[in-house]
Amino acid sequence: MLEEVRGVDLLLDRPGGRVVGALLLNLRRRIFTVVHARASLLATGGGPTMYKIAAPCHDKWCDGIAMAYRAGAPLMDMEMVQFHPTCLLVGKRMISESVLEEGLQGSGGFLRNGLGERFMDKYDGREERATRYVVSRSSFIEIMEGRGTEDEGVLLDASHLGADFILGKFHGMTLRYKDMG
Repeated sequence: MLEEVRGVDLLLDRPGGRVVGALLLNLRRRIFTVVHARASLLATGGGPTMYKIAAPCHDKWCDGIAMAYRAGAPLMDMEMVQFHPTCLLVGKRMISESVLEEGLQGSGGFLRNGLGERFMDKYDGREERATRYVVSRSSFIEIMEGRGTEDEGVLLDASHLGADFILGKFHGMTLRYKDMG
């Protein structure tokens, strides 16, 4: 297992041939490395920053998918790339490295549309505890049907949980947000 290394491209035995290794970039040492392999498995994560609005840091660009495509692999269902559906807005500015804890939803936080209404019960009996896909799609539908906030989003309301509960259970998250003001 290599850490702090990014895949740059797959190496082929000939154009359109089979994969025989990869070109890698060591991020710490800033050098390229060639790795030869009899078999290759791409496990490069997703690519949420390919979307206009995304929560994670800005280094997830579908690199693995692009490498596979350049090597000739067929791609399908590309609209189904999953990403974390929550982030923090400070004024009109999205703090993209500030993923809100999914546990906050699971611990009783409510999703509300721009009208202040809870809406997850219309889409899934598990409400806010539904799978990430269901929550993302439900939020998208609310926004597309005109019930999003003025910033084209939905809100995660945890005010009813109380400050002590949130500070105790989500200490790391609250420290990150405190640092942001």
